[in-house]
Amino acid sequence: MKRRQILKLLKALPAGILIACQNNFPSTPTVATGKIVDENEMPLEGVSIHLYGFKVKGFSPIPTFEERTKTDKDGTYRLSYVVPRGTHEVRVFPEVNLLIKQGINGRYEKVTAPTRVPSEDYGKKLIYNFQIIKN
Repeated sequence: MKRRQILKLLKALPAGILIACQNNFPSTPTVATGKIVDENEMPLEGVSIHLYGFKVKGFSPIPTFEERTKTDKDGTYRLSYVVPRGTHEVRVFPEVNLLIKQGINGRYEKVTAPTRVPSEDYGKKLIYNFQIIKN
């Protein structure tokens, strides 16, 4: 008898975790701001940057939102979006076909994929600085 109760509990556990996570989505926007510079630390104007989210069904990501903007003359950008319930992952990335480095702890490190926004940071103001290397 106890074995059946334990098995029922284990089967219900993933659904309970998913419901609890979905109830914790903030109603305030996630704000991604930052600056994009070149290899000489000069600001880059007009660089497209993308903030987007998706949920996963099977092996396929299904978009839940996307927001795009371009950097201004100072190389700065600001994206803001309320992450919809059911979003499994949020990412931010400049849309360029060049080498990209992200500012981490005061220095730039090579980035090969979009930067993942941790779920505990949804609804907060975040700063992501990038450096674009032309050659």
